[in-house]
Amino acid sequence: MALTYNDRAAEIMLHLVNHAAHGYSQPARAGDGTIETLTLSDGTVTTVHGGDYDCSEAVRMCYVAAGVLPRGCYMWTGNEASLLKSHGFASVGLGDLRVGDVLLRNGHTEMVVSVGGRLMQAGFRISEHRTISGTKGDQTGWESAYSALNPGAWSWAYRYVGGQPTGASKTTVHDATVSTSVPAGTYQCVVDALNVRAGAGTGYAKVAQYHKGETVVLDGSATVADGCVWGRYVGGSGKTRYIAVRTTGGMEYLRKVGAPAKPAAPKQSVSTLVPAGRYVCVVGTLNVRDASTVSAHVVAQYHKGQTVTLDGACAVSDGCVWGRYTGATSGKKRYIAVRTTGGTEYLRKTS
Repeated sequence: MALTYNDRAAEIMLHLVNHAAHGYSQPARAGDGTIETLTLSDGTVTTVHGGDYDCSEAVRMCYVAAGVLPRGCYMWTGNEASLLKSHGFASVGLGDLRVGDVLLRNGHTEMVVSVGGRLMQAGFRISEHRTISGTKGDQTGWESAYSALNPGAWSWAYRYVGGQPTGASKTTVHDATVSTSVPAGTYQCVVDALNVRAGAGTGYAKVAQYHKGETVVLDGSATVADGCVWGRYVGGSGKTRYIAVRTTGGMEYLRKVGAPAKPAAPKQSVSTLVPAGRYVCVVGTLNVRDASTVSAHVVAQYHKGQTVTLDGACAVSDGCVWGRYTGATSGKKRYIAVRTTGGTEYLRKTS
């Protein structure tokens, strides 16, 4: 009996979480450049990238390999709902979950699978250090795993409700082989923000950014490093600059759009540092929260002209660079947005 696309995705997820070669990593979620071929229970053949995943890359790869999502689509938990709904998924109630349903809450996602006829939730959860990265592969058995389905742990669920296959695929559904070439030409940024670096790798300094819809002309050179295929261009400074075109797992950051055109000027990188010192509020009202995220509780407010002394700690989340101080009355750590990642100031350093 032919598997549905939903069943295909769930079978692929079960393979990934049961395979010790696949551990949890955000930095290495694009894989290690190898390709793994899978034969599903109805004989359908597909491929996935080898190496590690994080939670959203695992869900994305399962539905790419199942034949639903386009291979180059860019997905993380922040855009996951909109991406799924634009490709045949519909929101469903958490009380009516089925195999293949995608589970989502702020910052994490998994999938409903069936183990021995019982519905479970499966996905990539955390590294062996309980951080976002670790040694390649599943070191503990719980970096990627399945467990009892707990609908109450999730905020939303999405089900693919589009057309279904009429039988097992006679050809490979998805070829995970990723081109490591970057032909010369004009490329358009398809993600919200993409860093430009001084060298081909994530360890090099950020020197600029491109944003969704902006274009850049690349010179045809290509380098593979840190899970990405890097293109190259010469900046207005006369220096050679490097930008990730796609991951080795097939996720696109830049898409070739045709004949060369004048590139948009990249925006200067916004500092993510918050040096210790006194800051003045430069907006009408600015919320103070109990964590460095806009979903955290508002515990106080600053108003234009008021000052606050920050301790030098910083975090980046929800499109903002956050500073920190200790509340004088409560003695608790408090968090306040200093600027957006786009460069808009909320607080300005005065000393």
